[in-house]
Amino acid sequence: MPLVVSVAKSESIGEGADTWYVAADNIPITSDAYELLESCPKRVRKEIRRKLRAYEKRNLKVVSKHSDYLSLWKDMPVLIDHERKVVNNSDSVSSFAEEFLKRFLVIFLGTNGFMDRYFAADATKPVALAWFVEQDRVLHAFMYFCEEAENDSGIWFYQHFRMMLRLASHSIQDVTRTTETSIDSPLLQERRLDYLNFQVHQDFAKKCVGGSPCPCDDDDMISSLYPFAFFRDPTTQIVETTLDCQKVLS
Repeated sequence: MPLVVSVAKSESIGEGADTWYVAADNIPITSDAYELLESCPKRVRKEIRRKLRAYEKRNLKVVSKHSDYLSLWKDMPVLIDHERKVVNNSDSVSSFAEEFLKRFLVIFLGTNGFMDRYFAADATKPVALAWFVEQDRVLHAFMYFCEEAENDSGIWFYQHFRMMLRLASHSIQDVTRTTETSIDSPLLQERRLDYLNFQVHQDFAKKCVGGSPCPCDDDDMISSLYPFAFFRDPTTQIVETTLDCQKVLS
């Protein structure tokens, strides 16, 4: 699985594309979505609230499960619809089959990944999917797929702000100080995660949600955002982090 991230890193450099990210040092340590939003620049607060209002109007629900639970019957239609839309709107010569297969293999073969599935109020199948994974000191918001009919439902902004809340609320873990004389020393607080990696492309949207660009020629930062390490299971708290839109919009 380190190879998946290495390929993503190589492709970003090859394209000369900025990687968008959020540094844990630049946001408060909090589980309060309102506090997190208030720490963002005014333009970001305004845009996130506007999109979250659209999300609330749709009365959507989200369920988070390990990507081992990938369903060909329920999930694949979302990937197919999304990739067909992307290919149709692109000047690239890449075929639909090629783009679909690359993303399907990452999700299908990716260990330790989790999927956020978004459902309309009356739907039994998801209308949007977002795949994320934890690696070393980075939380990757790796992939997002959405049916074209839900493009204006605010799901993308909800998902990415929720990922910021995951970083903000679970960047710190308690660890036991170990010494040669005692293993029962008091607990220390240590940062578990340093960055949220929003990957490349969709620059304007990622700027609007509070991301910062990392140029592809910033070797040190790029290495931090794309470490060579195995994936690991996010904590249960990270997976189950909830975003209360009503509190943010009040």
